[in-house]
Amino acid sequence: MTSDPVRLVVVVIAILALIVLITKFRIHPFIALILASWFLGIACGLPLLEVIKHFEKGFGDVLSFVGIVIGLGAMLGGILISSGGADVLANDLIALGGKKWIPWTMFLASLLIGLPLFFEVGFVLLVPLAFVISKRMETPILRVGLPMLAGLSIATPLFHLIPRPLWQSPLFMRTPEIRSSTQS
Repeated sequence: MTSDPVRLVVVVIAILALIVLITKFRIHPFIALILASWFLGIACGLPLLEVIKHFEKGFGDVLSFVGIVIGLGAMLGGILISSGGADVLANDLIALGGKKWIPWTMFLASLLIGLPLFFEVGFVLLVPLAFVISKRMETPILRVGLPMLAGLSIATPLFHLIPRPLWQSPLFMRTPEIRSSTQS
């Protein structure tokens, strides 16, 4: 292990590297944070596998499953916008319903997209599309975004069963003692 003054210098270097990665090299902030944290762990004397293990544990404790999904989803949303894919989807949705029906079009599209995806994933993927449609149609973002949220909010609880309530339900109890006590 390294001494405390050396660790402090390494932290300062990691912060400066993070700033340079984001501003000069235009690396996505999520990836830059990952690289800076790995550098910090290795520079403080931890083996690479130990750094990765601590990274997973720390990230999992702070943000659990959702953090990685949102981070990678934000990157995918950025790619969708910069590649022009959001424009193509926006054009198709606008052509499908026109300006008058765009709230219903967004609602149905987000309902369909929300079927296989969790709410957070669908939200991160659809937000760039909502901004593009709002800008193109010259309509307030809420006119496009609220139907999108409604579609995702309906799809998630209807099609993504949460294990804990199912496990606690008497219908799914496996032991005969519990089953007989719930039936009487």
